[in-house]
Amino acid sequence: MKPSPSTHVVALDGRASAWCGGAVLPALESLLEMAEMWAPGTFVGISGANRSGTYTTLVANHQLVWDLDSLQNDLDEGPGLTALREDHTVVTDDAESEHRWAPFMSRAVEAGVRSILSVPLVLGNRTFGALNLYSAAYQPVDMARLAQAKLLAGQAALALAQAQREHQLTVALETNRVVGKAVGLAMERLGLDDHAAFAYLSALSHKSRLDLREIARHFVDQANALHSRAADTGGSEHPDGSGQPDLVASHDVTVISDDVTTPTGAPVAEPGWPAVALES
Repeated sequence: MKPSPSTHVVALDGRASAWCGGAVLPALESLLEMAEMWAPGTFVGISGANRSGTYTTLVANHQLVWDLDSLQNDLDEGPGLTALREDHTVVTDDAESEHRWAPFMSRAVEAGVRSILSVPLVLGNRTFGALNLYSAAYQPVDMARLAQAKLLAGQAALALAQAQREHQLTVALETNRVVGKAVGLAMERLGLDDHAAFAYLSALSHKSRLDLREIARHFVDQANALHSRAADTGGSEHPDGSGQPDLVASHDVTVISDDVTTPTGAPVAEPGWPAVALES
């Protein structure tokens, strides 16, 4: 049975490009260079954790690392995944005599690997990924080598933690920008003040069970689409010729996903616009 990923794992899913933006990728590559200095001839890779309990290789100094990391994901076993899932360092001094993860180890030995050291990237109580060192030589891990690997893993965890904070800040700023636009549109089209407009969007989010950012993005996108259609038709999108979409808040509206359905004859917003009853 596949081990469940640690509840402390900070998932990378879908964010590899975001996490590797800015200065984090050069920082991780610098850590690889440091590893090569104290462990010459070792193939080194730094991976970020995925929510599924697998990982994504972020940087590596040899194609063999990408291949072996990918193989562990495919086989759903290996020292790196064990380090990630169980939050402890895994040492394999002699790959040929290793009885754990037999399918993976046989393939690794065929590729020339003779020893492996895998260290989780831990910061506080959070696990960000794993550091994997594959060697073509039999290298028993002494205390000095282990300390160096853990120091390297700690630095990698710091870099990923900082990248995550920057990513979260960027997402938060974008969310505020989009929600602010949507509030402004609701104020303009529905004649609401800012508090009522925000309550309107919040009600849409609650009824549709979608995140407020998704609702706001949908709202803004639909406004852009309607304005584009109005421009294409010379400003005749609205019956009064103003080109302005008409939002009508209805007490007979049910929001499902991104769509709105109403009973026959119920007042609704202009097609493509969300409509929902405002709380009285």
